[in-house]
Amino acid sequence: CPAVANADQADRDGDDVGDACETVDYCRIQHVSEAQVPTGGTITAYAMLYEQGLTDQSNQVDADALVVAQAGYGPAGDDPSGNTWTWTDAAGNPNWNGNGGDANNDEYLADISNMPNGRFTVAYRFSVDGGTQFTYCDKGAGNEGSSNGFDAADAFSVSSGDWPFSRGELALSESNWSLRCA
Repeated sequence: CPAVANADQADRDGDDVGDACETVDYCRIQHVSEAQVPTGGTITAYAMLYEQGLTDQSNQVDADALVVAQAGYGPAGDDPSGNTWTWTDAAGNPNWNGNGGDANNDEYLADISNMPNGRFTVAYRFSVDGGTQFTYCDKGAGNEGSSNGFDAADAFSVSSGDWPFSRGELALSESNWSLRCA
């Protein structure tokens, strides 16, 4: 990154790394609305972002033009930085209120629509330099998110397909049958 131009030498968080070379301090995918959807269905994915000097300014989402937030899905086991993933822009959650213990973080959400048939890993990626560099976010086995790198096994799995039953009646997984009430 030292080769990236930073003409005004802006450093919004005062960490001696110019905004043009800034990387995400921490992120974590929190939740997806569904683990199974019909082909063409939609899921909503939520994630947290912490960036010193930005997300810790208020208990609401602290918007900044340099923040790029995206939720995406890709084939199970594929690296999210490759070209097999599909990304959807996310926005700050207008209902976010960090008073519940995450006041230094901001929450983002995205609707991922038109899910194709298959089994996918769902994750988030954030950039705090306008989209030049991304940090990929899983949930982590202990909610540590991006602090230990990205691992697809610590992200969310979503299956999409046309099942022979109506949603809410019967959920079938590889290992068991279970009855769900809608």
